[in-house]
Order: sequence, then C-alpha cells, then structure tokens
Amino acid sequence: MNPRLCLLMVVVGCSVTGCQSINVKTSYNHNVAFRDLHTFCWVPAAAWLHNDPRLHMDLVEPLVQNNVVTQLTAKGFRQSDCATADFEITFHPALHDQFIDVPSLDRQQGGVTIYTYSPETGGQLWKSSSDTMLYDEREGSLVIAVLQPKTNRAIWKGVASAQLLSQATTAQREQRLQKAVAMIMEKFPPPASK
Repeated sequence: MNPRLCLLMVVVGCSVTGCQSINVKTSYNHNVAFRDLHTFCWVPAAAWLHNDPRLHMDLVEPLVQNNVVTQLTAKGFRQSDCATADFEITFHPALHDQFIDVPSLDRQQGGVTIYTYSPETGGQLWKSSSDTMLYDEREGSLVIAVLQPKTNRAIWKGVASAQLLSQATTAQREQRLQKAVAMIMEKFPPPASK
C-alpha cells in the first residue's frame, strides 16, 4: 500500500469491526436557538489545509462534505446559498503524531516527539535525544463546525478522535470516516434548552 494513502482518511483505526473506538465530543453556544435554524451552506475547508500532503484534502473533503450534507438533509435541514443560509458548516482535520520513549531497564527517563504542521513553517518533527526505543502513536481528529453566518464564529463544534493504524484498507478508512461523521452529526442539533 502506498504509504501516503495511510493518511487518506483522517479518522481511522483498525478494521471496521476492530478494536479502536472513536471518541466524540461536542460543544455549543447555549444562547443560540438551534430550533430556529433550517437552512445551511457548506463552506470549504481552509485553503492552507491543502498544503499538508498527509491529509489528501482533495479526496477527503468531498467525502466529508457528502456525508455531512446527507446527515443534515436526513434531519430536515435544507441546503441553501451562503448569502441566505441560517448557518454555515465546515470541517478540518487534525493529526497528532507522538513518539514516546520506552526507557531501557537501566535508564528510567523518557521523552516525547511531536510532528507539527503549520502553513508558515511547514512540517517539523521534534525528537528527544535518546538511545531508547520509540513507540509511535498517531491520533487523527475530524472537527465539524457550525458557524454563524458572515461572522465565522463557531456556534457548535463536534470532534471525533481515534488512534490511526496503517493496516486499514482504503475502503475501511472510508467506512471509518463515514462512521465518524455520523457519530458527530448525531449530536447536532444539541437538545433544546429547558
């Protein structure tokens, strides 16, 4: 398998029936009357995300968009032009690589190595200097945000996170991504305030 395809989907774990769970968290503005929202428009992900080749945004974004639109439509929301929509919706992926030193029996010290990406500096991999073995742990997150029109203020946010494993096939990654979107969108809109 092409090593670049191992990051084709942001939220992946082991096989679809596998052992890795997807953790979902949401937050929202309690002052927003979500019951008054009926129409939405899709806002493309930030252009700088397309600069990170690990994310394969040209393939991931349409999959996320189609799944989000399908979920919203099934709940009775209607897609509209951004000039008139009640809310805007977008997403972004996040990827966190962590290398944890596993100390030898005679050296009880450890460290962390993190890969970070920013549009200004590109990618940087920070490794601790050690002769101990490194354990690689990669976690991907998918963030779906509901924005107030014309302000770009998030009024609702859902985040799905899971450990990434490279053994999954492309089809399994797509299914995992669909599952992550469904789990996030299941929590939108939030329950009405009492």
